[in-house]
Amino acid sequence: YYTPEPVVNYIVRSLNIILKENFNRRDGFATHSVTVLDPAAGTLTFLAEATRLALQEFVDKYGSGTKEQFIQDHILKHFFAFELMMAPYAIAHMKVGLKLAETGYRFHSAERARIYLTNALEPWLKQLRLIGFDALAHEAADVNEVKRHKRFTIIIGNPPYSLTSANM
Repeated sequence: YYTPEPVVNYIVRSLNIILKENFNRRDGFATHSVTVLDPAAGTLTFLAEATRLALQEFVDKYGSGTKEQFIQDHILKHFFAFELMMAPYAIAHMKVGLKLAETGYRFHSAERARIYLTNALEPWLKQLRLIGFDALAHEAADVNEVKRHKRFTIIIGNPPYSLTSANM
């Protein structure tokens, strides 16, 4: 489902304020202890905005001298997304790469965005080796570790909509 950009911006900015004011995370999304998951990422609209806001927050407070280190140590390690469908998953990877490239960041050979092709509602499973599909087997093993061990501060994403909502 498409969420208009102003709605995404409002939700992400609101969460950033809540992190600061209610949870004592003084840098909002840029706080190192904050971990973020979008369990139905689509083309990464929400997580891309959270990334943009975290980078802006960091640069505004600490300058751009250590921005690359911030991306490596925080964004690439603490911002996660799950997507079930292949096309949005591929677009999400492309989008995060382009967004980070706009900041001057270039991925190093072993780095990746933590975007996984998976069903967020399925529990972690012991992964069997898929002969001929090493990349997918590796991806499945990685996401299973995330599902099994990772804890998230923020779950972000498209809000539930209802045409007959009592909350107009």
